[in-house]
Amino acid sequence: MILYLFSNVSRTYSYSTLKQVSSIKSLSMINNYIEYLKNVFIASTINKFDYSIKKQKVSSSKFYVLDNSFLKTVAFNFSENAGKRLENLVFIEFKRRGFEIYYHAKKNECDFVLKEGLKITKAIQVCITIDSPTTKRREVDGLLEALREYNLKEGLILTLDKEDEIKLNGKKIVIKPVWKWLLGK
Repeated sequence: MILYLFSNVSRTYSYSTLKQVSSIKSLSMINNYIEYLKNVFIASTINKFDYSIKKQKVSSSKFYVLDNSFLKTVAFNFSENAGKRLENLVFIEFKRRGFEIYYHAKKNECDFVLKEGLKITKAIQVCITIDSPTTKRREVDGLLEALREYNLKEGLILTLDKEDEIKLNGKKIVIKPVWKWLLGK
């Protein structure tokens, strides 16, 4: 189960999926193992944002590790998985900065929405590159959906090396290299 979670960082999971991929038959035992990982600061999870706590708790969560080196040493890899590692790195930085972190998923998905006080204040996508029109469309569509849903004027797409700004449907999308974002406040 742990190998599966580490190999699928930044993807949603459910307890029923974890039950299928492991020999653990008890959902409470699966929950205990995930809590053990969180309690010793090896991993963390985020929920899909909803104004209903009940809906948050029954939706799938996303799993992240708190040290990117685990993605090389523990996870099963058959490729570089640079996109997962980059998203995990951004997650770690959000944790370090003390944000309350969620993800958004309706028709499209937005990697991170950050809650400060009583409302969502930021929406962020993370991808290695947006050179492909298909990737760019997916990232922009997910971000725009989150911006509309939470009534935000500006969103952020973090990439490995691109920098740009897009104005679309009355919204501003800033595209920034992750290294530059990490150096900012």
